[in-house]
Amino acid sequence: MLTKICNEVNSCPDWKSGNLKCGRDETAIPKTVEVRDTQKILLITRDPSNQANKLDDVTSFENSFFREKILPILFADYKAEKAKEDRKHFENFREKFLSLFYWTHYQKCFPGKKEGAHKQPRIECAKRYLKREIEAFEPEIIICMGGKAVGYVTSKAAGYVNGEKLPRTISKNGNNHVTYSGKKIPLIALTHPSDANNGAKNNPSYRYEETIKLIQEEVGSFKTDEGRGLLRNKRKKNLSRESD
Repeated sequence: MLTKICNEVNSCPDWKSGNLKCGRDETAIPKTVEVRDTQKILLITRDPSNQANKLDDVTSFENSFFREKILPILFADYKAEKAKEDRKHFENFREKFLSLFYWTHYQKCFPGKKEGAHKQPRIECAKRYLKREIEAFEPEIIICMGGKAVGYVTSKAAGYVNGEKLPRTISKNGNNHVTYSGKKIPLIALTHPSDANNGAKNNPSYRYEETIKLIQEEVGSFKTDEGRGLLRNKRKKNLSRESD
């Protein structure tokens, strides 16, 4: 089912017809990531960057956001500076990423540039695909980066309070979940890691470094076993229990 949804994204009618009302840039191409049976963690970010939009694969070495932002947040032993000099180091962690994570975006297409930043994505793409992706994937845990992604995922979850501010959602990290199709799924929320968001990242209420440590701890509890797929270690925390 998830592969079918990815195929729908890749042949999105708005993209095929040239419609820009969905919020995509006229140069944008829908971006999806390889689906594997071993994937257990759902990563949701805001939208592909302008750089990623020009690449065939958003997990390629040339995508600096993936190489220098995503991988260092997820893996405690990944070194971004080393990856620049040692391609094998990057490729090893890229493979770990693809084995563990299904990565999708709130908006699947690059939204375009404005002075000093990217345009904000629109909700149309998320309405069409994101809830269906979550339900089809049935992740063991969701990691959301950025207010748009976090707000949508929580707003569509059964029983969740709509309109919750991002710092409030972040404050529940480690003891938070969302419910989709009757399944409680642990959720970790992170403010967007881009340099353009340094104000929030440096604001203590967003708990940026604390959240990264929690993410790395959770990701570290999943282990890749070569030749036999993915093995899940005993969790260090019960992330799915009700919030106190």
